[in-house]
Amino acid sequence: MCHNDDYYALLRFKESFVSDSMGATSSWQRNTDCSEWQGIKCHPTNFRVIALDISNGRIIGSGIESNNTLFDLDHLKSLNLAYNSFLSSLISPKFAQFSSLKHLNLSGSFFSGEVPLEIGQLSKLRTLDLSWNSLRMPSFKTIISNLTELRQLDLGDTTFDSMSLAILRPSFVNFSSKLPSSPGHAQYNLLRVLRLPGCGFHGPVPAWVWNIPRLEVVVLVNNHLTGVLGEYLLSITSPNLEYLDLRSNKFTGNVNLYDIFSKLPCLMGLLLSDNVLSVSTIGTDTRVDLIAFPWPEIIVLALSSCNLTEFPELLQNQTYLQDLDLSKNNIRGEIPQWIFQVGNNILEYLDLSHNFLTGSLVNLPWNNLLFIDVSSNLLHGPLPLPSVTTFWFATSNNNFTGPINPSICTLTSLTLLDLSNNSLGGEFPHCLGNVSDDLVVLNLGSNNIHGSLPSTFSKCSNLQFLDFSSNLLQGLVSRSLANCTNLQLVNFKSNQLRDEFSYCLHTLPQIQVLDMSSNRLNGSITDSKAERGLFSMLQILDLSGNNFRGKIPATYIRSFRAMMNISVYNGSSSPKYMGAPVSNSLRDGYNYSIVLSFGGVDRRYEKIITTLATLDLSNNDFSGEIPDCIGQLVSIHGLNLSHNRLTGHLPSSLGNLKLLNSMDLSDNMFTGKIPEEFGKDSYRGNLGLYGFPLSNRGGDGQLEPEDNESDDSNEDDFRDEGGLLSEWEIILMGYGCGTVVGMAWGYYMLSIGKPVISYILESDALHEVTPTLRMRQTATMQRKGNATLRK
Repeated sequence: MCHNDDYYALLRFKESFVSDSMGATSSWQRNTDCSEWQGIKCHPTNFRVIALDISNGRIIGSGIESNNTLFDLDHLKSLNLAYNSFLSSLISPKFAQFSSLKHLNLSGSFFSGEVPLEIGQLSKLRTLDLSWNSLRMPSFKTIISNLTELRQLDLGDTTFDSMSLAILRPSFVNFSSKLPSSPGHAQYNLLRVLRLPGCGFHGPVPAWVWNIPRLEVVVLVNNHLTGVLGEYLLSITSPNLEYLDLRSNKFTGNVNLYDIFSKLPCLMGLLLSDNVLSVSTIGTDTRVDLIAFPWPEIIVLALSSCNLTEFPELLQNQTYLQDLDLSKNNIRGEIPQWIFQVGNNILEYLDLSHNFLTGSLVNLPWNNLLFIDVSSNLLHGPLPLPSVTTFWFATSNNNFTGPINPSICTLTSLTLLDLSNNSLGGEFPHCLGNVSDDLVVLNLGSNNIHGSLPSTFSKCSNLQFLDFSSNLLQGLVSRSLANCTNLQLVNFKSNQLRDEFSYCLHTLPQIQVLDMSSNRLNGSITDSKAERGLFSMLQILDLSGNNFRGKIPATYIRSFRAMMNISVYNGSSSPKYMGAPVSNSLRDGYNYSIVLSFGGVDRRYEKIITTLATLDLSNNDFSGEIPDCIGQLVSIHGLNLSHNRLTGHLPSSLGNLKLLNSMDLSDNMFTGKIPEEFGKDSYRGNLGLYGFPLSNRGGDGQLEPEDNESDDSNEDDFRDEGGLLSEWEIILMGYGCGTVVGMAWGYYMLSIGKPVISYILESDALHEVTPTLRMRQTATMQRKGNATLRK
């Protein structure tokens, strides 16, 4: 039986939890032997608790303060609290009381603040993992120098004092941190595992890293490290190196796989993806038979974006390979038959996407395949069917044909199914509405699939992305979509759906993007059916090209809370995109994509930046006035109400929309004058802009129109002083009964006097925030005041 003091300490520690939804401590019950409790190990003679492991328990704690009874367990040798939530708790200096501790893992548990210097007193530590928290380390050398027994160190995503070992969070700031020129203490010779992922290092890798004599694992993924990688690898002195992950850095040069594996005969994992490399197999000794060469047994090989032109010969006869990533290369021709023998049925991850592979892919022989991505190639023929264990199946952007085999619905482990942008036909397989409880992404867009949508979506509690756009689907929108409460993007664009506005969408609290454009939807969108708080996260709404009628529903507009919160990407940090996660170390996740139309020009967003917001109700039969509350949508970048039957005055509240890059109110029946809120300050400094209501070009009276220039000119070479490209031509027309008004919407001045559009361009965010537009010119200028207004 465990010691009585430890028994009570553990019970009180459990009482400090707010939640234990996974039952990680369900066995911790009074009047039972705590040595039998889950995650507890006691010493065989003194019965003191020597190991506590509640990792991955999803426990929510109120914090671990200095008076927490956890610190009464002073005989602990191993403590693992990883992947729980301790609500931004500080790491208490009292952790130093665990003087016998050999293993400490606090990874991914929402600890924050400074790492106390007292951690350096744990001189018996062999493994220390503080990664994936919000921590700062004030002095790396002070803390680490006393840890003479340390064998494994993981400090990923930790911020360090720039005066010691400066490590910054990945990709969120401009980095100025370098790996230290020396390790700071002699005990680095004992290190076997060095993991510093996503730490923002830049510059060359110092020699001491490659000279650690016992090194077995090196992980420096997702930094900004530079240097000629081939030279680095040939300088490694440890003959025992087994795993090397240098992905997503800025290494350059040629890397010769024959030379590397000759130097490192124990290497089983090599990950070099996403650098600036040219990887080849041909060695310095051209007499060597590369196929017969005794390559080591490789388990992981990641060579994405490495300028490969063929499948590496070293893959032949590899029977233990589990993960293979050759994506984003220049590999051409048919997939060689020998590749299907690689992995000997243990291959789990295969990514051949973004190459130039041809031929058919009928058979996928691996029985344990979890992940396969062959998207963005030139493959054709029937769609292959992977194993029942597959959770990620992506074949988009090929030319696969024929109907979708209903057997695809037997893949009950699917997390992602992306068959978009092929030539698939046949009836829509209704079983896809019930294929997997784990399904997160379902994308069948841009095919030739006909029939109706599934009437039942019952296994969709985790579904986030649903895209059936650009097919031949008919009928109604399934009301059972209400079951898919985690949906973030719904895209049924360009089908033949006949229905009214689906009010079942009200029940989707997470939805950010809704595109129902270019269908045959009809009826009015009734304010009376609107509920408070609905669509509060919606940022992109496109209902254009339907037959909706009646007034624009003001109650809905007032519910678009996400469109009311100004959020601008200013270029000073890495942009964030809408997307879904994926549980695999070689893939970051799945980026959502969508096609939006601005002024009749379609723009495909391969990634949707989280700050993008648009509202498109054009090409319908809406009538009445523009609701004044539209002026509350201050975060939108695009507004299109054109080709309706809207009447009345333009609301002055439109002047609040300071982030607009495109507004189209053409082909309506507006009357009256442009509100004073659309004054000169909206246009000043944009010298390529002209026409009513501006007296002169730019609105400042300084420039006169050029010779031989008319209102309906079609020139494309206007630029302002900042060099704004003509792709930013914007025609903003309003067509009225009896009065034709040419209306321009410029950009409000920043505090320094620059137009917002200039600021976005100067922040290098053009491709992130705003579409490149070349709007069509209205056919005929019928009355004085109509003008082609350019920026």
